[in-house]
Amino acid sequence: MEELAKMLEERNFPDEERKYYEQKKLSLCKDVTYSGFLLRNASIDWPISCLWTYLKNQTFHAACAPTPSSYDVHDYIPPEKWSKMLKEFRTRIQCSRNQIEAVKEVEQLNICRERCVNMGINDISLCIIMLSLELACFILLYHDKWKYTIVSFLTTLFLFIMYYWRL
Repeated sequence: MEELAKMLEERNFPDEERKYYEQKKLSLCKDVTYSGFLLRNASIDWPISCLWTYLKNQTFHAACAPTPSSYDVHDYIPPEKWSKMLKEFRTRIQCSRNQIEAVKEVEQLNICRERCVNMGINDISLCIIMLSLELACFILLYHDKWKYTIVSFLTTLFLFIMYYWRL
């Protein structure tokens, strides 16, 4: 990555090639999902993972990219560590001062390699969603207590399965 920045400064590329490299550098300077890993070696051997993060203004960013296999199947990198990794990368490829300072807005990076269907919905939110579904079914079927019991049981069973499936 450092070589890319040096090449852009030292060589006189044709305008089209220079624009291409500048666009690639700009996209890396804006990325908040995977660029923090790019200073590490052996990325060719890393497994592909789903990555997502939020900025402090609640903007959602997601991507699929290689991540080091040292992380668990469902893991996260705390905001301080991830911001530090992004800042180091952006500094080394000579991003603008504003782009380097923008890493302060990044929240934790979530990593998932298997069954990544929840995309950041935590257990409490999942329970609220499922209980809301159960309540809606109760309202639709309120006149028949037997149907409500079946729906309630199936919803609770579904919650139980979903909780253990995520582990």
